[in-house]
Amino acid sequence: MLRVGQPVAERYVVVQQLTQKQPGVFVVRHRALERLFVLKLLTVGSSAPVRQQRERRAMARLRHANVVSVVDIIDAAPLIDRPGVGLIMEYVPGVTLRWVISDLRVAEDEDELSVSREEREALGAQILRGVGAIHAAGFIHRDLKPSNILISDEDGALRAQIADFGLAREIDRRAAYTPIGATLGTERYAAPEQVRDGQAADARADIFALGAVLYELFDGHSGFSKPADFYQFAYSGQPAPAPLSGRRFPIPDRIRQTIHKALSHDPHERFSSAQEMLSSWLGRPLPKRRPLPKRLLEHPDDQDLCAHPLPAWVDSHLEICLSCAERYDALMNTS
Repeated sequence: MLRVGQPVAERYVVVQQLTQKQPGVFVVRHRALERLFVLKLLTVGSSAPVRQQRERRAMARLRHANVVSVVDIIDAAPLIDRPGVGLIMEYVPGVTLRWVISDLRVAEDEDELSVSREEREALGAQILRGVGAIHAAGFIHRDLKPSNILISDEDGALRAQIADFGLAREIDRRAAYTPIGATLGTERYAAPEQVRDGQAADARADIFALGAVLYELFDGHSGFSKPADFYQFAYSGQPAPAPLSGRRFPIPDRIRQTIHKALSHDPHERFSSAQEMLSSWLGRPLPKRRPLPKRLLEHPDDQDLCAHPLPAWVDSHLEICLSCAERYDALMNTS
């Protein structure tokens, strides 16, 4: 589709296809910044342009330590010969959660694990916080799975980040975009209602996917021994996922109970939110955070920072505006 060295939107150059399994995902380099990013190509549906623009800006505004950021959005029509957009996302060096799960499969006992039980619990909490942030921003991911969760090492601590917003849609809307070569959800992780009607699923479908992902994180295998069991469960509710075995190390009851509740066939029997699931995962209520004082969030001259016209390709301040940065520095140095 795209070739190495091909210019993209004037400011990026294609470095390579990310993986052979993802034909519409590429590593690109920003010409001026000399930084690597990930480009995901999406075809555009028939929804109204105003709504599509709103969704793009909402995706771009989402900033969370456990979510891969969308930093730019480009017109992909010249690249795919049909209406489309390209999401430019931060490039995260590391592995996917699939590697962490594979590590659990080959270890004979807990001492041989590269990622300890405590680290897995911490990763699970990070994943739940990331999904909570996605839902709070008004989106459903709809394709949560181990290969869409990136794990990196930051100063000796593992960090989980949720990636791949190709199937994401607004909570109260039908999807506007379709990834190149994609299907709605992935076997073993898609909620039963999503299997039956992908467009009808709500945020609780992500809760089911979280249960399926975290099950594998602690067991090394899926709760469904074969695909037929998964589809039978999706349509009839039986057989239920196998109980977590704890073959490698003891699994706390709170973790076991959290995962199995998330995997309930009936959406009403699952957690109502990722925050509620996180509280169960941690075994304690989440602290109520007080908002920052308004005076710390506002500056009397902030409205003057971006009074000048921005280039046409800048969408919701996705790129650094050097003029604004210079004026902001000057303002801070004199205040």
